[in-house]
Amino acid sequence: MYKVSKTYKNLRFGSRFLTFIVMGLMIVGIISFISFLDFKISSIVNDWEDKVYKGVAINNLDVSGLSESALKDFLVESFSHNLSDGNVEFRLGNESVVFSYRDLGLTYDYDKAIEQAFSFSKNFTYGEKISQIFNPSKKLNINLVEKFDINENIDDVYRILSEKFNIDPVDASVSILDGQVVVSESRNGLEIDKESLIKMVNDTSPSSASKNGIEVTTKSVDPKISSEVLGKINGKISSYTTTYKSSSTERATNVELSANSINGTILMPGESFSFNKVVGPRTRERGYKDAAIIVGNVYESGLGGGICQTSSTLHQAVIRAGIVPTQRRNHTLPTSYMPLGFDAVVAWGSLDYVFKNPYNFPILIDVSTAGRTLTISIYGDVTAIDKTYSVVAETYESVPYTTKTINDNTLAKGKQVVEKNGVNGTRVRVYIVTKDKYTGEVLEKKHMWNDYYVPQQKVVRVGTK
Repeated sequence: MYKVSKTYKNLRFGSRFLTFIVMGLMIVGIISFISFLDFKISSIVNDWEDKVYKGVAINNLDVSGLSESALKDFLVESFSHNLSDGNVEFRLGNESVVFSYRDLGLTYDYDKAIEQAFSFSKNFTYGEKISQIFNPSKKLNINLVEKFDINENIDDVYRILSEKFNIDPVDASVSILDGQVVVSESRNGLEIDKESLIKMVNDTSPSSASKNGIEVTTKSVDPKISSEVLGKINGKISSYTTTYKSSSTERATNVELSANSINGTILMPGESFSFNKVVGPRTRERGYKDAAIIVGNVYESGLGGGICQTSSTLHQAVIRAGIVPTQRRNHTLPTSYMPLGFDAVVAWGSLDYVFKNPYNFPILIDVSTAGRTLTISIYGDVTAIDKTYSVVAETYESVPYTTKTINDNTLAKGKQVVEKNGVNGTRVRVYIVTKDKYTGEVLEKKHMWNDYYVPQQKVVRVGTK
């Protein structure tokens, strides 16, 4: 009896233990299933985070499940051919220009629609997200809105509007009439404001633009040279005159062409003048002729001969206006129109005459060639000048010429014929003398240049016959 009872007890304990094991396994299984299910659902939810949720449509087309880039491609492909046709009138005063919707870059506001599509699920709870994915109950239909995006076409639109509406500013000009300074009035211009145009077009709905048009916005454009600035030119500061009455017709032509090129030149404060840049290349096409020029140490015939008289006359007028040139060279040989130390040689592509306006007012170069007399004057604010300036050249060395003999079998033996006379070379020191404008007192005598004019060789033919 005892053995039977003990056996029964053991069986009961074993049955209970087995039950516990089975129940434990069931619980573990359920927990594992729930964990797996939660993981799976969480993965699905996470997978939808960068996609449009179910229930969203754009223009009644289901777009759920699409990524942002895929949605953009889908919308462009589906709707870009459905854009409206229309025109927009741009007006300024009584003038107008009409552009088509296409000209103004009509498109749909795809980005706004995409933003709305992805914002649909932004505030969903986790449970709402699960419910919307597996059993979508909420719906959203987004209507595409047309808009202008003129950025790509702005250059063409701006060019056409500018040609129609822009008004160029008018610079003031200055001239000398009977010795008096005459300044013309400057005028401001009008220019379409490009940045305002872009914003105005892009911010206006196509329907409103088509119905009401767009009023063009302009901004004022100042002239480069105002009459107020040129009004500071009130009189003649300096002048210098040379003559070319004995010159050939060809040389006179060159002098006058170059003089006309610099006539009327205005230099603003700090602006530089380059003779070669202003006068330009001396070519036959521009009317220049062959005349005597100095090449090295000899006179030859060359294109543009005579223009150095213009540059040298200008140089003296500039010095007398209290302006020191930044580039200046003397000729290698003396000239007939200018004292030693007073000249300024120029040659296209190599030698230039350059100076800079040092004053706080503009200056004007005025030229006259009446009666084959070249007069160059510098005009400016005479009230701001309290000094006068002049040039003094002092010879400090004479360089003897050499003699070259050439045997000539056409001359009797021992007979000498001077083919070319020699001329001694000269070295001069060039000074600028500054005086008080009102008292004439010398304030300064400043050494500026050492000019050298080379000797010209004497040539003698000696007979050998």
